[in-house]
Amino acid sequence: MAQSLDAIEIALVDPDRVNTDANHLNGENFYRSGILQPPFNARYLKVVVRYDRSGDDFVGEVVSAFMVSHFRKPGERFKWNR
Repeated sequence: MAQSLDAIEIALVDPDRVNTDANHLNGENFYRSGILQPPFNARYLKVVVRYDRSGDDFVGEVVSAFMVSHFRKPGERFKWNR
């Protein structure tokens, strides 16, 4: 489990790409390749984050993380990449 948490942290801190979520206005999807253990290291880890307002700030919460073979699902919009 610690390896999974490390991979999620890397995807959030140093993503390859961030898209807005297709279904949630306050959601973002972080993608990172090459951080999963073989044989899955050729795929992307997608980390789904939802933001809620807390006072004057937005606070994010990871709601899911899983492997995908490409950057986006229909309806996601590109936000930025490195």
